[in-house]
Amino acid sequence: MNDAPIKEIAFGPKNDYIKAAIWENQSQQGHTYYSTKISRHYRDDEGWNETQTLFVNHLPLARLANEKAFEFIHEKMAVQQSKKTDESKAEDTEKSTPAKKRARRKTHAQKIDDERKSNSVAK
Repeated sequence: MNDAPIKEIAFGPKNDYIKAAIWENQSQQGHTYYSTKISRHYRDDEGWNETQTLFVNHLPLARLANEKAFEFIHEKMAVQQSKKTDESKAEDTEKSTPAKKRARRKTHAQKIDDERKSNSVAK
């Protein structure tokens, strides 16, 4: 796990709030995965404290923090996936073989279907 989270999401008053911390990690195989930690931060006479113990009034805030963490991670994963897709498309066009070009060509049946669709739209 990395030392610092890539994102922290907090809900609640300044002296007693819920925080979701999100870390980005790499597996040994090179895959990216994410981990989260939900914690409660509060201030008392001795100063600031952190705990994972939540009271009933903290649960809605924890739910919101979890939802926002999920949305953030989901967006990050979608961006990563689109980058991978773009990279693989670039590789395909750079290393295009005759077999790949033939595979991208439309079959006779597909051409006929396209022609029928365009004729039905034109009518």
